[in-house]
Amino acid sequence: MKKKTTTKKATARTTIEQERAKHALDSVREVSDHQVEHGQGGKGSGDSVEGRYRVYCNALPTQIVMSGLGQAVATLMERKQRPKSNAYQAGAYEKLLAHLSSWLCRTGGPYGDSPVLIDAIVASDQETYVRAHADALAYLVWLKKFAQALLKASEKAVRDDG
Repeated sequence: MKKKTTTKKATARTTIEQERAKHALDSVREVSDHQVEHGQGGKGSGDSVEGRYRVYCNALPTQIVMSGLGQAVATLMERKQRPKSNAYQAGAYEKLLAHLSSWLCRTGGPYGDSPVLIDAIVASDQETYVRAHADALAYLVWLKKFAQALLKASEKAVRDDG
């Protein structure tokens, strides 16, 4: 009997992993498509939303583990509005925040259909917060992998924000 229970759990887990992977892939493709539509990411300055998004995806899981989900989200919110940010920085932070929010605030997600992620975080109980924290980290595994695979690196992003 244990094997059947384990098999059912594995099937359910595969399903959520597939959902995470699809959402992450669609999100990264959106960043890549935005680059093409707006003529960014080409030669020249070495800076782009695409390149910065890739770097920020790589750093966000560590930030969540070190500071917590709430503080990491607050940091994304602040950095997308930081006066000294250039358009590439602000755009990358904005997209990353939107993608994480749409995952955590989806129907069936830890924060259900909440319209604003930070509001849901501060209003949630500890059990929901812990679930969202774990779900965010699991989602970011996929987001990071697809960003590394599909987006061009930005040397400038590493120098400026590294």
